[in-house]
Amino acid sequence: SAFSIQHSAFRDRYQDVALLGFALLALDPFVAGLSGLLHVDGLLMTFSLLSLLALARALRTPRGNFVCTAVSGSAAALALLSKSPGLLLIPLALAGIRLWRSTNPRNPILQSLTWLASFAIVTVGVLPALMVAPQQVWQVISSESGRQIENALRPTFFMGQAAFDHGLLFYPMALLLRLGPIVLVGLLLLLWKLFRNAEERQDFMRSLPSPNLILLLWAMGFVAAISLAAKKFDRYMLPAIPALALLAAWGWARTQKSRWLLPGLTAVQLAYFLAFVPYPLAAFNPLAGGPWLARHVITVGWGEAIGAAGRWLAALPDTAEATAVADIPPSLAPFFPGHTLPDTPENRAQANYLIVTLNGRQLAGDDWQLPVPGAELLHTIRYGGLEQAWVYRNPAPQPPPGLPQTWLQPQTFGGQVQLWGLATAVTDKTLTVYAQWGLAAPTSAHYNIKFTLRDAAGQIWSGLETALLNDVYFYPEHWTPGTQPVVRYDVSLPLALPPDNYTIELSVFDEAGAQLAVQDGDGLFRGVTVSTEPTSVPPRPQIPALAALDIPVSTDFSWLDGALWLHGRSHLPDSVLTGGKLGLDLYWQGERPLPAHLPITLSLGGRALAQQPLSRYDTALWRAGELVQEKITLTVPPDLPGGPATLTLHVGNGMAVTLGDVDVIETDRLFVLPEDIPLPLAYDFGGVLALRGMSEVTGRVGETAVLTLYWQMEAQPTNLYTVFVHLLNADGSIITQSDQWPGGLPTDSYVNDEVVIDEVRLDIPPDLPPGAYALRVGVYTAADGTRLPVNGTDFVILPRQLMVNP
Repeated sequence: SAFSIQHSAFRDRYQDVALLGFALLALDPFVAGLSGLLHVDGLLMTFSLLSLLALARALRTPRGNFVCTAVSGSAAALALLSKSPGLLLIPLALAGIRLWRSTNPRNPILQSLTWLASFAIVTVGVLPALMVAPQQVWQVISSESGRQIENALRPTFFMGQAAFDHGLLFYPMALLLRLGPIVLVGLLLLLWKLFRNAEERQDFMRSLPSPNLILLLWAMGFVAAISLAAKKFDRYMLPAIPALALLAAWGWARTQKSRWLLPGLTAVQLAYFLAFVPYPLAAFNPLAGGPWLARHVITVGWGEAIGAAGRWLAALPDTAEATAVADIPPSLAPFFPGHTLPDTPENRAQANYLIVTLNGRQLAGDDWQLPVPGAELLHTIRYGGLEQAWVYRNPAPQPPPGLPQTWLQPQTFGGQVQLWGLATAVTDKTLTVYAQWGLAAPTSAHYNIKFTLRDAAGQIWSGLETALLNDVYFYPEHWTPGTQPVVRYDVSLPLALPPDNYTIELSVFDEAGAQLAVQDGDGLFRGVTVSTEPTSVPPRPQIPALAALDIPVSTDFSWLDGALWLHGRSHLPDSVLTGGKLGLDLYWQGERPLPAHLPITLSLGGRALAQQPLSRYDTALWRAGELVQEKITLTVPPDLPGGPATLTLHVGNGMAVTLGDVDVIETDRLFVLPEDIPLPLAYDFGGVLALRGMSEVTGRVGETAVLTLYWQMEAQPTNLYTVFVHLLNADGSIITQSDQWPGGLPTDSYVNDEVVIDEVRLDIPPDLPPGAYALRVGVYTAADGTRLPVNGTDFVILPRQLMVNP
């Protein structure tokens, strides 16, 4: 289709331009290689080319130009949906329609509306979310684009250096190396003729808008736009290559005519293409130095060498039980029969084989070393005129660390994702988690996992969120059935984390962001998280520098003649509710030896809220210069007067210092049960909550029934509790249910003796037969599913049933 459109766009005088341009594109190794990858750059190139050529024909052809205009707008929409730089087609198309209508007397406004309408229809048709939440969709697109413009996630190689942003010179140099020799010479011929010959310039620009000018503006504008982004790869310039190839074809077409010119140039282009088969992305323009210069200028290799190394290793005996390390594991795993590991220092030490790529050596530069001491070179992968990869043997593989012991039964998230084991290990910077995964059945869904580092009080210190992938970075849909991959995760430890026992809490989320429930091997609900056993984190071997700490609010308080310093704290909230929680982080440093168990007192509005040790890490054990971050959760008294209040800190009997001010907001609390409770009750749930009453409840099929429960706190709750209400069939199976915090607020915000009136809504199925149905009530912690005991069990059947009417 691209050939047909470009042929018609140039058909007036230069059909050979279309023919040669098509040959240059079809036989371009860079275009062919990237078009064969499952990536968005090839799609953006294809749709943008179709849009530009259709636009050129529409502006040059009086008849049928609105059809081509619609084709151009539709292709531009597909280009945008492939990748956000497709937005650049919009101003180019509208400017062309507005300014270059000399060949068609019709209203350019009507043609602009045709272009925009086709663009909008295709965009919304392919991405219907734009109809429902257009603002949110564009926010996601713009924020992701802005992130790519401002930051590169990892360094890349250019001109002998690995850096995050290579400036404006990157794409001109990349174009010089990636354009084929026929294209490069054709562009130079075109420039030479345009600058030397006025007649050539007039012919080039004749009958505006010529396809030439549209292609030139696109190529120049696109490369200029992507040059502004920090993240740079040569594949990002792919959409500009077809435009430059067609311009080069114009340059060749304007040379001395010969019937052998077109077949001769095609033959040379074919030879250039075949020289790099089957690795077309290894092609670099020999007129610009070829692969020999490219290895010193831009990144070489897309993982093809890793696959070739995997095939070579597969031919060796006894590799099925071996392990191999590569910096792109998915490129190795399909070819290597053994176990593939990501490229980390720990995995290198454990692997039998190590694959080093030219790209890896480019990034390492002069600091490159053998992957492990004494590594033995077994094989070199050569193609494209270069040594592309090296296969080493590890002479002394280290045994793997303590991997998780497989459980007899898995913990299952959402009935699908299985967890067969968890283990942890500590380094000075990370707490490493080893998770053994599995699937209850094949799935095409994607999941996200979240690790949360908590102390014994439940306070959060660190975390990690990532996609659920196996050990070679494949999504669950591509996992080999029956496998249970062990995946390593590194949860960073805060620099001033106090030594103590910490727990990792694991949760799994679906693609919509819903947290998945956990079931044990017997199918019983176990909350929404799985936790490791407490792990002891020792003091860091090296005390970090104070400047390395990210302290939100700096302070400059000292005690004990400068032996103890408070260097900062966390931000304080603007306001806090009476009976609520006030979290506080304090950043301490001991310059000299300190007394044991130094106490502190924290007061709010003159009322002492906490008297406790300064740190869980005994101050007598602190080394000179020790930096310690401490987290403190304060409970605001329910009877504290409202209004501005000052938070102060005492250390021992020393001076008090002011940490800041917060606004205390008094909340209305109920401490007396209503006298008109329809049905008083007396159920004690673990000495924490008491169910004091309920309402009568009725409902109709297909509607929502409302049940009112009357709760009273028997103690200050320290955990978050959820109340479940089940509507039961006669056989005890659940018809429908409600799970919510009582009163809609976290239970740790309530105080002793507080009364909470809770409305529970139960959706009655439309096909439920009318009648009386039992109601079951219980209280549990969502974290692990533990239920509070009541009357010797963990639930109660309410004395009144729900009456369902027709």
